[in-house]
Amino acid sequence: MAAAGGTGDEIVVTGTRQVEFSQTTTGTSIDVSELAAREPIARNVTGLILLTPTAIPSDTAFALASGQSLAPASISGATGAENAFFINGLNTTNFINGLGGATVPFDFYQTVEVKTGGYQAEFGRAMGGVVNAVTKSGTNDFTGGLHVNFAPNDLLEDRPN
Repeated sequence: MAAAGGTGDEIVVTGTRQVEFSQTTTGTSIDVSELAAREPIARNVTGLILLTPTAIPSDTAFALASGQSLAPASISGATGAENAFFINGLNTTNFINGLGGATVPFDFYQTVEVKTGGYQAEFGRAMGGVVNAVTKSGTNDFTGGLHVNFAPNDLLEDRPN
């Protein structure tokens, strides 16, 4: 490469290519209180997980095996038993059968992040996805609130068992 002045000096640049792995994670992050205020959603973590692309409901046999009323979601083609669940950084996955994890009341969640691929090694031991939930934090100020869920039978459809 010739310099602009025509002297014929060469400039050689050497270096290594930097690989950035912090931006490879795919999935979604949900602000729970904002979403619940705008949209009618199921008031459980599985309902939030199902908003993520590549997430579908698992077979109902998984709900019977886990003793839960709702089957865990299948993320990225893996079964409901191949996901990892974290709340505030603590692994709450059911270690006996891998089906779901411990939960807190729905209104306690601040954000729920569902990682579907490329997640960091700290979220290891999951073949499907990682559900990373953060709960709300409080203050020293005394506050209160009231939340009511109402589902009258007159508005429900009659259907056979």
